[in-house]
Amino acid sequence: MVVAKRTPDNGEENALALAYVQLQQQFVAGLVRRQAELIQAQNPSARLAALHRLAGAAGSFGFVALGLLARQAMLIEGRIQA
Repeated sequence: MVVAKRTPDNGEENALALAYVQLQQQFVAGLVRRQAELIQAQNPSARLAALHRLAGAAGSFGFVALGLLARQAMLIEGRIQA
């Protein structure tokens, strides 16, 4: 299989970087909704699910510390349930 060697197009790289920043901004803007979801969770299972989604999304968008905190909260919530 032959793969064509291609010089990266800085325009493409810039467009991808901009799109990623926009996704990060949307994630941050949605944190208030996520907070409300956690506060209003009707039961521990719903809260764990919301924390799980937060941990995954935070990590995906480069907010490593927030993802770790969400995982810690999951562990604590799991201990409370037991």
